[in-house]
Amino acid sequence: ENYKAVVRARDSVCQICGSSKNLTVHHIIPKCQKGGNTPVNCILLCKIATGLYTSNRDILMEANIADQKVAERVADSW
Repeated sequence: ENYKAVVRARDSVCQICGSSKNLTVHHIIPKCQKGGNTPVNCILLCKIATGLYTSNRDILMEANIADQKVAERVADSW
């Protein structure tokens, strides 16, 4: 659970929209696909952004942009 504290301290706001409400630590590569519980594999997202990210994960992974800077790279397209 320490990785969550690291992600919260590092990101502090939703990495998609910048919101500071309803935040959750989200895995970039899901645990079911062998994504680790590490700060490198996690970003802080709000509930709305979690839905957007999850529904577009396959597109993001194919484009090789699912990382901590995903918000900067794709926010304008959402």
